[in-house]
Amino acid sequence: MFNPYHIYDNIDAFYNPKMSDEERNLLKTVRKVAKINNVSKTLLPEHYQFLEDWAPDSYDDSDLFDSA
Repeated sequence: MFNPYHIYDNIDAFYNPKMSDEERNLLKTVRKVAKINNVSKTLLPEHYQFLEDWAPDSYDDSDLFDSA
């Protein structure tokens, strides 16, 4: 956040999470590419690689539709 109005935007997004179909599809694509390329093992420092096991499977996109 660089400006005070960003706070209001972020608060609104937190309490009213909505994604367009275009945003959902983009996130779905990014998840698949990240999983295929094993991004966490190649880009994350060793002490953050546990996130690979913690994060939901990239092919389980049900969480993308929970906030619609």
